[in-house]
Amino acid sequence: MTQLSSAEFNHFLNSIGQAVMWRRSHACPCVNPHSGQPKPSCQHCTGNGRLWQGAVPARTGVAGREGQKQWVQFGISDVGDVVVSIPSDSPLYAIGPFDRVLFLNRTEPFSHNIVKGVNEQINFFVVGIEKVLYLDDAGALVDAALPAVLADGTLDWTDVEVPDGVTFSVTGRRRGEYYCFPATPFDRPHHAGAALPRKVVLRRFDLYANQ
Repeated sequence: MTQLSSAEFNHFLNSIGQAVMWRRSHACPCVNPHSGQPKPSCQHCTGNGRLWQGAVPARTGVAGREGQKQWVQFGISDVGDVVVSIPSDSPLYAIGPFDRVLFLNRTEPFSHNIVKGVNEQINFFVVGIEKVLYLDDAGALVDAALPAVLADGTLDWTDVEVPDGVTFSVTGRRRGEYYCFPATPFDRPHHAGAALPRKVVLRRFDLYANQ
C-alpha cells in the first residue's frame, strides 16, 4: 500500500513556493457580543473589529491559473482570490480566519487619489512611488515631487508642493496582501496520520471591509 509522504510534499512546495509574511488575527475586545459590531472609535482596531499580530516569515505554494479557475467554478473562491497550498512545516499551516498574508516575491501596480492634509496614510505595503499629479488653481496638471512612505504608511514630503485640501493621484507599485477568507479555512487534512498540505483560499485585503 502506497502511503503519501508529507515530507516529500513539504520539500516540493518549499522548493517552488513563494515567500510571505503571515499575521495572526484576533477579534478585538471592543466588539459588542450582542450585535457583533465593533466600536467605531476604538483606537486599537480603528473600528474594523480585528487585531493582527506581528508578521512571521513563511513559505507557501500557490495554485496555478487552471487550479484557481476550478475553485472558482466550484463556487469556493471568486475571481481575484488566490488559492495556496501550505506545507505542514510552514508556520502558515496554522492559518485561521481573517489572518493576513503579504506576498514578498511579486509586486503589482497601483494608482489612486488622496486628499492632501486629510488622510495621507496608505493602508498597503508600497514598494515605490513613481508619480504624483494634481491640478493647480488654473486647472493645469502639475507633476509634483515624490514623497517618501514611512513604516506606518504615512506620506512624508520633503518638498511640499501639493496644497492642503487638494486631491492628488499617487502611482507606483505595491505588494499584494490577502486575508484568509473565513468560509474556507478547512481543518488540517490528515491522511493515515500524516499532516498533508492545506489548501486555503485567500481574498484581497482591499475587500476586507466588504466581507
